Amino acid sequence: MTPDSTPSKPPRRPVLVIDDARTTRTHLRLMLEALFEVHTAASAEEGLTLARALRPRAILLDVQMPGMDGLQCLKAIKTDPDLRSIPVVMVTTRGEEEAIGRAQALGCDAYVSKPVQSGELFTTLRSLLSAD
Repeated sequence: MTPDSTPSKPPRRPVLVIDDARTTRTHLRLMLEALFEVHTAASAEEGLTLARALRPRAILLDVQMPGMDGLQCLKAIKTDPDLRSIPVVMVTTRGEEEAIGRAQALGCDAYVSKPVQSGELFTTLRSLLSAD
């Protein structure tokens, strides 16, 4: 290293947010970007493509989306040998107990309720990523 160069920071592994609501994607990106390289997808299909390309540390996945919903996307993630070890946090609205039960049966690692609170989200991610 030369005297004028600054040490480079280690690259941050990405986190992927998959949600059809722009406001939710923006809210979560702003919440997470201080700690993670945040990528977002507006659909489950786009999210699966990004997940395969990025191999993120974690995926935050909305339950209700048009087209392929979050539960179908979760199933695709957890049955893909290259993606199944990635922790998935389902992002739900209140009153989706049935969806939460189905998500747990499909292998989701955790869930948080909308509106997402930063403390709850960081505690959840810290717990899931503590082995990293």
